[in-house]
Amino acid sequence: MRANWIFRVIPIGGAPECLRAGRRALLALSVVPLCALAAVVYIWLGPWRPALEHLLVLGLLGVILCEVCLQNFQKLPFACSYLPGKSRMHMAVMGVFPLLALSAMGVAWESRILNDPARYAEMIAVLSAVALLARWRAQHLARSEATVRFEEAMPPEVQTLGLTFEPTTRK
Repeated sequence: MRANWIFRVIPIGGAPECLRAGRRALLALSVVPLCALAAVVYIWLGPWRPALEHLLVLGLLGVILCEVCLQNFQKLPFACSYLPGKSRMHMAVMGVFPLLALSAMGVAWESRILNDPARYAEMIAVLSAVALLARWRAQHLARSEATVRFEEAMPPEVQTLGLTFEPTTRK
């Protein structure tokens, strides 16, 4: 890409800083607007206490999904080249159908849990632990990556053994 030269010239941090920037962008552009819109709708339509409890669950699920999406993310957002076929969108689309089928069971399960404060506290504790674990794993993987990737490179078609021949000169 022609535009990523600025990131190569200026001294930027490594993969952990890029992960932090990607996390902020993903949270600000997806989780926060969705939770804000849901808060307005839930509080307008129903009682405020179950609405706030559900918003906490929704926010934790959004953070977990965000952290899972950032696994092995050592790139600057929108500054890397894209190789065709590297996207796994077809797998994501196939994964949506089971989630839709399980959503009705999830709604029934959550509504039962919202009526029991002890089980609700357990669910919040488990979701918080999963969110912290996912965040720790993403940060650990980012620290293990030394450099930030700017270009996606195809593996070479022909692999060499790396043997070189240097002729010696006779005197």
